[in-house]
Amino acid sequence: KVSVDLIGRCTTQRKRKGEDENAFLKRLTHINLSDKKIEKIDGLEHCTSLQCLYLYENKIKRIENLSFALNLTHLYLQDNFISRIENVGMLRNLRKLFIGGNELTEISGLASCNYLEELHCQAQRLPTDQCLTFETATLHAVSGSLQVFNIQKNNISQVSQFRVLRSLQRLDMSWNHISSFEEVGTILGNSACCELTTLEMKGNPVTKQHKFRDFVTLMSSTVSMLDGKEITKTERQFLINREAAKAQAQARYHQRSNLNNVYMDNQQSEGMRGQDMMEHAHNETFDDRYHEHDEQMLGDQLEPLVEQDSAQDSYLQQEEEGQDDFVQEDDGQDDFVQDDDGQEEDGLHPLEEASGDFVPDNADGEDREEV
Repeated sequence: KVSVDLIGRCTTQRKRKGEDENAFLKRLTHINLSDKKIEKIDGLEHCTSLQCLYLYENKIKRIENLSFALNLTHLYLQDNFISRIENVGMLRNLRKLFIGGNELTEISGLASCNYLEELHCQAQRLPTDQCLTFETATLHAVSGSLQVFNIQKNNISQVSQFRVLRSLQRLDMSWNHISSFEEVGTILGNSACCELTTLEMKGNPVTKQHKFRDFVTLMSSTVSMLDGKEITKTERQFLINREAAKAQAQARYHQRSNLNNVYMDNQQSEGMRGQDMMEHAHNETFDDRYHEHDEQMLGDQLEPLVEQDSAQDSYLQQEEEGQDDFVQEDDGQDDFVQDDDGQEEDGLHPLEEASGDFVPDNADGEDREEV
């Protein structure tokens, strides 16, 4: 238990002559009880004017017995064994809370601390595979007042949740697991921590990437100190001018590329049109050659048939002509027919009958020997 004697030794204020203990405790504003092996917060209920209380480097496991301290503005509880933030709802005037080096897994319980300006919760004793988390209600409660935020060495890899801290001026995220420009960019710029002036990022993987400093300088117009090194106005303006020149060069390049693409599209369209015409002409020529070839093959196939039909017609004609001529043979002698003019005419007289009688052949009644 914290005794009156211990309190008297742990303050710079001195007891006045003839002053009783209660009056003395009541007017105390600052008490430094750090490193006193204190295990429990107790015995301070008469210190109603207390504004600043130092309890760091003790063996405290719980935050308790502070309901009297309505005027408390600074509370130092770092390097104890506290596992949860509790019993601070009545500390409505609290401005600074130092609770680093404890066993917290979540920052919560500060929804009533609407005037909190500094929150130091660095280096919690966490397993290597676990990170410190933050209650949404607590972040929103302090979003309009918090100016200093120390969360280094807490295995943190995502920081977008801190973009609601619009009044933040100093942010220390050193020695965490932040690895990408995109993650850092979520808290920079006019739409996030727009009043941030000091950013500590040492020990994060992202700081080893090329041009990380340039990225922060360009993303935030308010950050003037990065990892302990000042960002001057000249440096920022140089980077702005360089990026503007690069943007103009890229715009010209894209404009030329677009023109080239339009030209190539036109050329390709003309080429395709010409190719279609060539293919059409080629197809027509091929079709003509194809028909000529078919006709020639058909003619070659029909020619033997035509010749065969011609030969057959010739043979039939000869047979018909042969039937008109009747030839009769008798003892190997031919009959000569004398016409009226005395001319001889080769030919065979057709016999009407084979009776052996004489047949008159002319008007003169000349007899013709039977053949």
